[in-house]
Amino acid sequence: MAAVKEEGEREISSSRESPPVRLKKPRKARTAFTDHQLAQLERSFERQKYLSVQDRMELAASLNLTDTQVKTWYQNRRSVHTQVKTWYQNRRSVHTQVKTWYQNRRSVHTQVKTWYQNRRSVHTQVKTWYQNCTHPGEDLVSEPQVSTHPGEDLVPELYTSR
Repeated sequence: MAAVKEEGEREISSSRESPPVRLKKPRKARTAFTDHQLAQLERSFERQKYLSVQDRMELAASLNLTDTQVKTWYQNRRSVHTQVKTWYQNRRSVHTQVKTWYQNRRSVHTQVKTWYQNRRSVHTQVKTWYQNCTHPGEDLVSEPQVSTHPGEDLVPELYTSR
């Protein structure tokens, strides 16, 4: 059984005639950036969030890194930048919502307080009216007395009997 191997891949076959299983080549170890490299990358990122190919190659050469390492660092850093920015926006939004809730709460408190004050005032008025009522058993709301003669209250001497 002849099998063609590509660079970095191994072939595994069993005793039976099953197709070979190809394993991917192992991933490269994580790059451990030095403090100096990180400081330079951060300064560069603060100036511009995206690098041209030429700028990326120059930065990589100056830091003794590969072009791919700088490209990957920038991609990851932009992702973190976006996440932090979103977190602050959400935090600001939550702050605004809490502030609005407290303002509404204060407004509702004022409305309830006003309602109770009005209720107390009406209660006092009704209590006073009832105490001043000549017949305690009569209806709380009495019908107004309507004059049978229009203008009687203006010129009473015309309507008095002689």
